[in-house]
Amino acid sequence: MLQKAKKYFLISWVFLMWGGLLIHFALTSLYLTPNNPLKENVKFPLYFYMESLFSQNWKLFAPNPTSQNASLELTAKVWDESHRKWIVKDWVSITNETIRPIQTYRLNKNAYILDLHLKAADKFRSDSLESERIGRQMLQSIAIREAKEIWKGQRIKAVRVRAVYATIPPYEKRDQKSSEWRIERKDTGWMDYSPQKDQKEGMK
Repeated sequence: MLQKAKKYFLISWVFLMWGGLLIHFALTSLYLTPNNPLKENVKFPLYFYMESLFSQNWKLFAPNPTSQNASLELTAKVWDESHRKWIVKDWVSITNETIRPIQTYRLNKNAYILDLHLKAADKFRSDSLESERIGRQMLQSIAIREAKEIWKGQRIKAVRVRAVYATIPPYEKRDQKSSEWRIERKDTGWMDYSPQKDQKEGMK
């Protein structure tokens, strides 16, 4: 009886292992394909699985560590019922709030959201007017979603994003006193708060 149970356990384990591998390679193949209807339908769980566990910047393997970092800050015009007027909220670092859950639990949807933040900031900084326009649209979409959560239940008129770019000194100059971080900021200006628009356009 014990031998029979061991045999069934071994067979089950082999099937589970091969089944897991087949699913993994199927998801990997789908992830690497160009955009298509199937990929769009399962985009969130697909990116959640692949990018949470396997995504890493190519600079990780370069001789010098990455020399730039970017983060996003958000403010909004919110209706103050007690004073009967629109007020401008203090700047909030939405990138820091996105990173915090990832540090606690790697398998977190925020890994995908953080990647969108960085892509949007990168496009917004581009010298290409078209890339900058797309980056601004992405930042507007991000801002609408984040503002809806941060100022939940409040009337919001407009949102504004500030992208902060930190240029880190090259690794070989890290001990030189003259080496300093360079901070640059780029502001989107005020953008309409239109949740309906965000639902139509989505994250690009």
